[in-house]
Amino acid sequence: MSFLAQTGLPNTTATAPDSYYNSSLQAIDLGYAANGYTSGVSTVYFCPDGSAQNSQDGTGDCSGSWDGGVVYLAQSGNVLSSRAITLWGGTGRIHGWRLYSKSGGGINGCANETA
Repeated sequence: MSFLAQTGLPNTTATAPDSYYNSSLQAIDLGYAANGYTSGVSTVYFCPDGSAQNSQDGTGDCSGSWDGGVVYLAQSGNVLSSRAITLWGGTGRIHGWRLYSKSGGGINGCANETA
């Protein structure tokens, strides 16, 4: 397994895990802040209040914005091995996701692991 977002993953606002859509399919794509979209951030800080935040000044002192996003993991060349982990900035909550195959081939979509 590697940090990898493979071609063929559901990648629209309606189909992406927790609607964290990024058109470039970055493997680590955090930066979906409450005050606006700044995709492409790869570092967040888990704060004492339970939130996940970016650090606008680079110090990690939790004075930034709530920050969520998605991390993709997969085996190279095996799109159905893909997993995603989403992070909600306001609560620091994470969800696990995986793909389902259609009968007859193809990808049916993403489903929350806890569903």
